[in-house]
Amino acid sequence: MGAAAVIKELTKAGAKSCVSELGVLQFKKDCQNALSSMCKKALDKCPLKYAIIHNMTCLDPGKKCTNPDECLQKMKCLIQKFVQDKQLSGGISAGDVNAQQFEKVLFNEAKAAEFMSFRPSEKSRVDVFWQYLQSYPELWTFCQSLLLLPHGQAEVERGFSTNKEVETCNMAEDTVITQRLICDHVNVCGGVAEVPLTKELISYCASARSRYRENLEEERCKKEKEEQSKKRKNIEDDLEGLKKK
Repeated sequence: MGAAAVIKELTKAGAKSCVSELGVLQFKKDCQNALSSMCKKALDKCPLKYAIIHNMTCLDPGKKCTNPDECLQKMKCLIQKFVQDKQLSGGISAGDVNAQQFEKVLFNEAKAAEFMSFRPSEKSRVDVFWQYLQSYPELWTFCQSLLLLPHGQAEVERGFSTNKEVETCNMAEDTVITQRLICDHVNVCGGVAEVPLTKELISYCASARSRYRENLEEERCKKEKEEQSKKRKNIEDDLEGLKKK
């Protein structure tokens, strides 16, 4: 609306910089071409152009109640695609098991009120909702693979930036992992001030020094065992060499 008003003002006869009708048409055409190019680029990058993503709508809890037959057909298409691409361990037999378990879920468990009332949000995610599928181990593993497909690398790349912030000189791998776990937990809680100070957390922090000493002792014992193992191996190698001579 704003652009149309500006164009209208510029096309007036008394305007300081009068624009011809041909110029207006050319401008509109250029805008259409630019918008078309942007949409085409977005569609090229969009995962929705893949059939496998369309078929993943079978994991929508609401659709399982309203159209279970369609969901079953889409799941079979997904299984077939994975089998064809050799991405499903176990091959055809594993695919049949997944299809049978999914059909059982559809017609035996998908009528619950939780399915009908499900609305995706930050606190109600699809992957969390389907965790009860752990009673169907083959199907749960397959669904985990499906839910990982649409994810990009942005979260992983942000993790690299976090690693740079927590890293210091001579930091061991276990320390980096621990630091990342702490950062992730703080982010989940919504900030340092929002982390709940439970009795377990306070007790755990109070005994940190003793656990540190225990860890040092374990590392020392482990190192001694490794050295003894190396010495034993060297002696055995020497004996083998003497026997061959």
